[in-house]
Amino acid sequence: MKIDLSPLYQSDEVLREYEVSFGRDRLNGWKVLDPEPLVLKAVYRKDNRTLEVSGSGRVKLRMPCDRCLKPTEVPVCFSVDTLIRLEDLTDPDGEPVDCVEENTLDTDLLLEPEILTNLPMKVLCREDCKGLCPGCGADLNGGPCGCGYTEAPGRMAEAIRQAFEKAGKN
Repeated sequence: MKIDLSPLYQSDEVLREYEVSFGRDRLNGWKVLDPEPLVLKAVYRKDNRTLEVSGSGRVKLRMPCDRCLKPTEVPVCFSVDTLIRLEDLTDPDGEPVDCVEENTLDTDLLLEPEILTNLPMKVLCREDCKGLCPGCGADLNGGPCGCGYTEAPGRMAEAIRQAFEKAGKN
């Protein structure tokens, strides 16, 4: 969604509220489900030509489970609190800002990095997800696959087993 900022520039330090929602169908390849509307607050400070934008919201994304790959609905809460210098379209760290162009604020470009940085570290369809069999690829949540796959112990596991055997003999 794009917001026309020109009415905001007409006066000093006026707070305006805009009701928006994340408008893209996909984010980083994941389907966006039912983005909730959020209120963005914008303040333009004429004395130093800065725009402060803040707000918080929530979106649901359809992402694959990290263990079994089943599509899973993942709620992502996020907040935005940014200061944009309009002289050179940078943030306080001097990084370029691409969500403002002339008198327009592109809220999708503003919200996208905030949503991405709040993604969960691990996506699970359920806490006790058993994942896929490394031998045949069957979903182990439905029960054992019966392929008979047994994982050979790694070198470290074998070294630990031998160390315990030696310690038990003493």
